[in-house]
Amino acid sequence: MQTLSPELVLVGDELRAEAIALLPERSWELFVVRDATTASGTPEDEPPATVPWTDAALIASILIYTAWHALLGILLGFGVVLAVVLGLLALSLF
Repeated sequence: MQTLSPELVLVGDELRAEAIALLPERSWELFVVRDATTASGTPEDEPPATVPWTDAALIASILIYTAWHALLGILLGFGVVLAVVLGLLALSLF
């Protein structure tokens, strides 16, 4: 059986009926989050825990980001002030 493209399913009534027939009976289960217990009530093997993103690391990242952009702002401001001063100096000489 070859796969049906969505475009063909939208166009042909027979292909649409065939595609619907190929769907699993309870397709809504694909979107339901299942808990970690089996039918017997015992928990399944849990996936390995990942390292959590700690609050200290988040705060440190925000502070580093803020300091870097503050430095860039200072450099940009210094450049603008220098350009204005040099422009006024150049105008005063002529």
